[in-house]
Amino acid sequence: MARRYQFPNMAYWDDPKANVPDMISWDSMTFWTGFHIEDFRRDNFKYLDEPLSFHYATGKLMTLIAFHDFEMARSWCAEVRAKGRWIQANSEPMALLYLGQFIDLVGQEFYPDYLDESEMLLTRLAMGEKPCAYFRDASEFGLRKMLAWGIHPSSAPDGSTEGLAPAEKEPIENRQRLYLKYARRAIRIANAGWRPLTHARAIAARPEDDYIEGTTLETLEVGGKTAWKSVCDTYAAPGDLFNVERFGDGSDGLYFTLRSYSYLYAEAIVYIDLDALGLAGRGLVPSEIIEGRALSWDESGGMMRIVVPVTYSETLVISLAGP
Repeated sequence: MARRYQFPNMAYWDDPKANVPDMISWDSMTFWTGFHIEDFRRDNFKYLDEPLSFHYATGKLMTLIAFHDFEMARSWCAEVRAKGRWIQANSEPMALLYLGQFIDLVGQEFYPDYLDESEMLLTRLAMGEKPCAYFRDASEFGLRKMLAWGIHPSSAPDGSTEGLAPAEKEPIENRQRLYLKYARRAIRIANAGWRPLTHARAIAARPEDDYIEGTTLETLEVGGKTAWKSVCDTYAAPGDLFNVERFGDGSDGLYFTLRSYSYLYAEAIVYIDLDALGLAGRGLVPSEIIEGRALSWDESGGMMRIVVPVTYSETLVISLAGP
């Protein structure tokens, strides 16, 4: 039914004169697959010829539709790729964990500002190097979160600002500038390809940069910059204040995203194991390409050590390139 009515373009893929889309899109994949509601306990399977589970609402036994959906997605994907075409989908992370291998591009209808980064991590894990995007608007807070995982933001605010009053024009143009700033870098690092092994880590240069006694919010001067006083009343291990992800292997760009969870302006030390990456002694030089942040660095024994200032909830992108 779906092939005949929703994807009639497939029937014309073998016609070189046809001008039809070269892809299909599985919309709402989460809800027609059932991966998010079904019970996959293996001890329920061993007594049955056909795996059954319990319906989440009625408690009655039911067939697991997800097994059928997995087989359908696998065979459909093989046909589409054999013709040199591709598949995109709109899906939540749970279905992606099973069907992500059959999809070439995923989009999600989430507002990144309110989305926990653990879901971004699951999406990136399920899709690997393949493109990911969110279809909802985001402030700079959300744009920074997406950049950390190489996820493309939604479209920029449309429409011309010509003829608008300055008070109306300024917020639109600011959002357009922010979109371009983050979207261009997200494309650049995502094209290099996310890698599950970072061979890199980041810690705080000094623990006191990231912990000040007290639980009230107030401004203070740290390193010559205004920052917020910590709202933490317990000490956070310096290694938990930052996350590093790697994009690329050096053959076509090498990038590291540095995500800060520190409540204060701080200096992060990023260690990159060039020896493990097979890049020691290549004369690589680091630069920060999202904020143009100045950094200091040295290389010794196959390890690169980079010191860079970073503020709360900021995402920086460190590029390593030849001299």
